[in-house]
Amino acid sequence: GHLVLLHGGMSVTARLTVEFLRPVPIEREVEIIARVDSAEGRKLTISGEMTLAASGAVLARAHGLFAQRDNPGAHFDKLDAWLDEQDRIAAEKGAED
Repeated sequence: GHLVLLHGGMSVTARLTVEFLRPVPIEREVEIIARVDSAEGRKLTISGEMTLAASGAVLARAHGLFAQRDNPGAHFDKLDAWLDEQDRIAAEKGAED
């Protein structure tokens, strides 16, 4: 999703698959390269690779489907409304117990 942000857009993740080929060390520098493989309307297929910066050893590969959003504010307003509804349902459920 950050690849789209870097180009001034906004997207949400529809599907993401990550294949870890090696353990990813936490105290070593890594490089991540992502590319748009295809764009069809608002749908973007993006793939990427994570490598160990020092040697270039491939640590992980990923591919995913992302949906571009024209109005991020409206998207997050809908998410907030849905979460508020989930909180209301949980509170009612807790009151019944």
